[in-house]
Order: sequence, then C-alpha cells, then structure tokens
Amino acid sequence: MSDITENLTGILTSRFGVPAARIEAGGTLGELGIDSLVTVELTLTLQKALGVPLAPDEITSAHTLAEIVELIGSKGAAVK
Repeated sequence: MSDITENLTGILTSRFGVPAARIEAGGTLGELGIDSLVTVELTLTLQKALGVPLAPDEITSAHTLAEIVELIGSKGAAVK
C-alpha cells in the first residue's frame, strides 16, 4: 500500500468516520457517503497532509479512491 493510500484511508476513517472495511480502491467517495461539501473539506485536508496543490473540483464524489491516489501522485506526492 502506498503512502498516499495509507494517508487517504487514515483521513477517511479518523476525520470523516468512514469504516475501514468499506474503503476499497475501486470504490467512489459517493459510495462512502462523501458528498460535495465533505469533498471540499477532504480536498483541503489532503492538501495539508500531503503537501500537494489540489483544487476542490479535481476530486469529486464520482472518483474512485484509486483515481484520487493517482491524481495526488501525479502532483508530486511520494509513492512507495
């Protein structure tokens, strides 16, 4: 598991109350109950935690977690 995936999973569970068992790479934020307002908060949290620039419209509830990890990695966050 990459550092980005671990960070994303940790943020979703600790800050947004998503059960770890529900988090899958192919799942979308919408399937996890993350709506557009929470997506904005998630985007800001990820920016701060991972040190990458993200616009709120880059991450939507339709994106899979794998797509979000790929996007963050493309912006320069380290991936193991």
